[in-house]
Amino acid sequence: MELFVSDLDGTLLNSVQKISVCSAAIINNLLAEGMQFSIATARGLESTAEILAPLSLTLPIIISNGAFVYDPRLRLTIKENLLGEKDAKTMLACLKERAVSVFVFTFDEKGERHIYYKEPLNRESGEYFADRVRQGDTRFRKITNYEDYSKEKIFKLVAIGQELKLRPVYEALKTGSPLHFDFTQDIYSKAYWLEIAHPEANKRDALRWLQHYIGADRLICFGDNLNDCPMFEIADVRLAMSNAHAGLKQMATRIIASNNENGVAEYLHKWHNHDKLNSACTNEVLIDC
Repeated sequence: MELFVSDLDGTLLNSVQKISVCSAAIINNLLAEGMQFSIATARGLESTAEILAPLSLTLPIIISNGAFVYDPRLRLTIKENLLGEKDAKTMLACLKERAVSVFVFTFDEKGERHIYYKEPLNRESGEYFADRVRQGDTRFRKITNYEDYSKEKIFKLVAIGQELKLRPVYEALKTGSPLHFDFTQDIYSKAYWLEIAHPEANKRDALRWLQHYIGADRLICFGDNLNDCPMFEIADVRLAMSNAHAGLKQMATRIIASNNENGVAEYLHKWHNHDKLNSACTNEVLIDC
């Protein structure tokens, strides 16, 4: 059995952060015919659920870069990789020494998610904060010290800023550490994000777990950015969008059409109908977009 897994931003989503009507129609048709399709995204549950509303997904999805595997049918997190308080305190101390603004992502005993921050924020962090608040995000909590979150579970730390400032921090912190570090440029704001998480909170390990969970034999993955490299490492077929980062393209089996050209959906459609023709089941059915 083949498992198809797509990233969201810059991959399945177009440049206005939506799944196009065309892509939704194609994918829903394939899901109805039994295709095993899932999502692996850096986004959290709230924004992911809203974005995926047009799709009739049945498989669990990977969110927060692998910190969680969530079952949309059960509306339940079935796998979590938490950072832990001790590791979080160590990393926060290191970031404080380097005068780096940090967001602490947590959830409480009721499952409600929060983002803790201290002022002052740098320009890039402030822009992220302002943008999320404008969109109605209620997770943010201003605190005077990071111990204020101590009764909650931590799943990642995020620093947002300029490459010149954050890259040396990234290189220093990841050296000799078992934790997982992502350092990527946001495709919308162009700011750089440094994420620190549990060693298995990445798309590779979360995807390997999901593959075993559903009993899939082969992995076919779609991506566009460097945080997709971990899942490309274990994929049998690695499909990079034409708009993808050059580093990811070097790992790809094939370069496909861009996120604004329904690249993921069109490839899935061709793959599915190629299999149907090979098995002489039926003629190809085209979807008018």
